[in-house]
Amino acid sequence: MNETILIVDDEMHILNGLKTALQHFSYKPLTASSGAEALDILSSEEVDLIIADINMPEIDGKKILDAVKQIEPNTPVIIITGVHVDEVQDLARKWGAADYLAKPFTPVELAEKIKISLKIKEEKIREEI
Repeated sequence: MNETILIVDDEMHILNGLKTALQHFSYKPLTASSGAEALDILSSEEVDLIIADINMPEIDGKKILDAVKQIEPNTPVIIITGVHVDEVQDLARKWGAADYLAKPFTPVELAEKIKISLKIKEEKIREEI
């Protein structure tokens, strides 16, 4: 593995927990505690996948998703949120998110979503060649 994954969440305990989980699954996590910090990282680092909280002040998950689609459209974004409403999942997909997870979720659930999203990304890139 060793893919680079950017985690964006304004709650430090979630950010740190996700970082630890991704390290456990042999991913290289980068962390951002705000949307602005995430966009700075994206301007200087190549990432394979992004995990972004939808509800953050100023630059939220949707704005991050919009920016990623402009910068690198093949980079999958998994939206995470504490809102347990089907409409949020539908909106995330409508916006172009690769997938969606409602908090709380297990590290295994997240790892499975990452694995699927990276596989789809790889297939899309192959099709473009």
